[in-house]
Amino acid sequence: MLQTNHQYLIVLKTSSQPPPLQDNEGKPSQEQLQFIVDSLSQDLPKLFVKPQNYSIYTKDLIFINNIRGVTTRGVMNYAKQLIFLRMIGHLKFAHVRLQVIKITMHSDDGTVKIRWRIRGVTGWKVFSMFWKYKFWKIQDSIDSNHEIWYDGFSTYYVNGNGKVYKHVADKVMPDEDVVAKKDDLRIAPKLALFKGFASMFDNATKTSMN
Repeated sequence: MLQTNHQYLIVLKTSSQPPPLQDNEGKPSQEQLQFIVDSLSQDLPKLFVKPQNYSIYTKDLIFINNIRGVTTRGVMNYAKQLIFLRMIGHLKFAHVRLQVIKITMHSDDGTVKIRWRIRGVTGWKVFSMFWKYKFWKIQDSIDSNHEIWYDGFSTYYVNGNGKVYKHVADKVMPDEDVVAKKDDLRIAPKLALFKGFASMFDNATKTSMN
């Protein structure tokens, strides 16, 4: 009888405890989102010069990289992806950096969204700048001669513990209106030339008929 009561107390005590919070359950507070915003604002611009702060991520972080078509799980694999990106960036460019264009936080779905751009200058351009510009204007020249490598948009999903449990990276496509305007500008001179030839042909035809 005593053993049965003892078992009942154990079951009662166990059932009264709330289940542990899963990584992706619950929504972060405003302060937790702001902390992620501050951390990413400081770390991302230094992606190519120093390690990131991986303490803001969960151990089983899901990284959906739609730019490369790769999905990984685990913060260690995520770190490897960033290290690989840094290595390729330094091989491709003599000077490379990530620019945070816009960062916003959304408490309704617990996300932080970042519009970013990776720009770089090739070694040949840097070499040519030394001959074109004065030494103290080299940095200004480098900044103005960056070419865009990646133009992207990232969504960081934050859980109730204030940790990022998922990162989705997408490539930003150029605005269709801008592309259309550029195409129109390229076609316009050709149309004008074609109209010029057409009018010359019409005049020649009329003269021969007369």
